[in-house]
Amino acid sequence: MSRAPDELGGDEAAGLQRNRREVDVLATMMGADSQRIDGLVDDVGAIKGAVTNLHSGVGELKDGVNELRGGMIALTRLSINLERQAEDYGKTQTQMALMDGRLRVAETTLASELPPLKEARTWAVRGMLTVLGVVGLAVIGLVIVK
Repeated sequence: MSRAPDELGGDEAAGLQRNRREVDVLATMMGADSQRIDGLVDDVGAIKGAVTNLHSGVGELKDGVNELRGGMIALTRLSINLERQAEDYGKTQTQMALMDGRLRVAETTLASELPPLKEARTWAVRGMLTVLGVVGLAVIGLVIVK
C-alpha cells in the first residue's frame, strides 16, 4: 500500500526524493540523448541527400566527359586536316613560284625574240601578197590575151 509522502518517515521521504531526482536526471539525459539522436538522424538524412545529389552530379559529369571526349576527337581530326592543308598550301606556293619563274623566262625569251618573229611575219605576208599579185597578173594576162 502506498502512503502519501507526508505520512512517510524521514528516511523514506529522502529515498523517494532521491528516486524522483534520479528519474528526473535520467529523463533529462534521455531527452538530451533523444535530441542528439534526432540531430544525427537529420544530419544522416542531409548527408544521404547530398550523396544522392553528388551521385547524380557524377552521372552528369560522366556524360559531359564523354561529350568532351567526342569533341576532342573531332578537334584532333580538324587539326590534322589543317596541318595537311598547310603542307599542301606550301607545296602549291612552291610550284607557283617555279611556274612564275618559268613564265618570266618565256616572256623574256619571247620579248627578245619577238622582233625577228615580226620580221618573219612581214616577209611571209609580203611573199603571199607577191604570189597573189603574180597569180592575179597571170589571170589578167590570160583574159587580155584571149
